[in-house]
Amino acid sequence: MSLDSDIILKKYRGPIIAGIVVLLAFPLVYGVYNNLKEKRQAKYGDQIFAFSQKELKELKDGSLKPSDFINSFSKLQEDSSNFGANLPVLLEAAEILNEKNELAAAKEILELGQKNYTNKYAKILLGLRLSAVYEDLGENDKAITLLEEMIDSKAKILEGKIYLDLGRLYKKANNPAKAKEKFQYVLNSFDEEVYKKLAQLNLQAK
Repeated sequence: MSLDSDIILKKYRGPIIAGIVVLLAFPLVYGVYNNLKEKRQAKYGDQIFAFSQKELKELKDGSLKPSDFINSFSKLQEDSSNFGANLPVLLEAAEILNEKNELAAAKEILELGQKNYTNKYAKILLGLRLSAVYEDLGENDKAITLLEEMIDSKAKILEGKIYLDLGRLYKKANNPAKAKEKFQYVLNSFDEEVYKKLAQLNLQAK
């Protein structure tokens, strides 16, 4: 090693060593972070499973009131930091409430999900179910607004279904021009035959 290189190494030894420490420490810190994250998610998973085995079953058999279930689910969401694995429980609960004709409770829990979940695909699944509940409650304007927002989100899933539902709702709202626009868009823009057939049937119907 030359004298010049010795001088340079001595001069910059501190920064060089600090850089090496950072490089060596990063995988360790990252590993610890991932380990903690996995443990936290495992804990959330256990909480969600326990909830599905107790509160969800009690909702289904009628031993737990819808209002009490919603309070318990809200707490579960808070305790698990709105971990996405809650979503199937929420959707199943909404279906149970719908079957029991507890539409107001189904609306409340679906709106809770819409508020707390940030994943755009989760919001589409929730939004489709919530728009159906709005329609069952006669709140068609809310259903239309929600479905239009879902299109604007550009999530690009179940778009044919969303446009079909909008067409139906505009038809019910006595807005044939908007209904035709949505049904025609389905015919022109999507490949799914079932969507095309339904759109065609709606366009042909008086």
